[in-house]
Amino acid sequence: MNIIHKSHVPVRLAYNSFEPECEDWSLSPYRRNSPIIFLHGLTSCKETWASIPQILANELKRKAYTLDARNHGDSGWSDIFTTDDLVNDLLFFMDAVNADRAILIGHSMGGTVAIQMAIEAPERVEMIVVEEMFVSQPPEILLQVPLLYVRRAPMAVKLIPRDADDMQAVRFIMDYVNKGLPPGLSDIHNPSKVDKSTWALRRTAEGHLALKANMAVLEKSLINAKDTIKVQNGSFDGPACFIYGKQSVFNVSLDEENIRKCFPNAILIGVEGAKHTVHSDNPQQFVDAILNFLTSNMTPKNRL
Repeated sequence: MNIIHKSHVPVRLAYNSFEPECEDWSLSPYRRNSPIIFLHGLTSCKETWASIPQILANELKRKAYTLDARNHGDSGWSDIFTTDDLVNDLLFFMDAVNADRAILIGHSMGGTVAIQMAIEAPERVEMIVVEEMFVSQPPEILLQVPLLYVRRAPMAVKLIPRDADDMQAVRFIMDYVNKGLPPGLSDIHNPSKVDKSTWALRRTAEGHLALKANMAVLEKSLINAKDTIKVQNGSFDGPACFIYGKQSVFNVSLDEENIRKCFPNAILIGVEGAKHTVHSDNPQQFVDAILNFLTSNMTPKNRL
């Protein structure tokens, strides 16, 4: 196993797998192709990708996986939460499914993991797609947004009306959280695109709603962001695609100089009508952009 940090203690990772819907997949030579692994954003979960993994699996004839990061969704919880640990969790997962290399598609926090993985373990990465994330550490004002999210969401859960269904509960949490955000930053998400994966919830034995993410640990990690998020100084020469929403307050395109420094072969794609969750706000253009990028960079033997 190629483990960067030998002291790493892995956790149980929940995941979904998607095989191409075609005849004789079990006999297909495409089974030898490296898989596609989807990495979600902070407080979200593997379900955020909806039908996109299956679409890409079908189109590219590759197996796809969606993971729940530690302290998220149905994965195990840990008091330790840094990008080093998330990268090593990913390496452990790849070893477990016998994937020597992978195509990584990461949103926000997941994009940070993909970036670090590509730079620190390039031999394990075929290509990366980074959605709505900088290579350099995000500006302080933007780091305050997720911190307010993880602080206010647990308060919101306690106030959810008893008769609310899961979708109504998610919208209640979103409204409550947004009211506490600084002016101009309360529209991170497109309200019409908010779904159950925006705030992953579970029912307790008593029937109450609870957040699946370990908010206490996430808050601690965001307060100490400099210790949580490693600043990258290396480079990855492989294919890289940075997708961002043209209506997003993150303004990822402002980091283009640093992106190209670390990823000299990167392309940047801005998507109209999209904010921070491009894959939900404009899924068709998101999928089209990824398919075009991946197919144009596949080696001839793997090209469809």
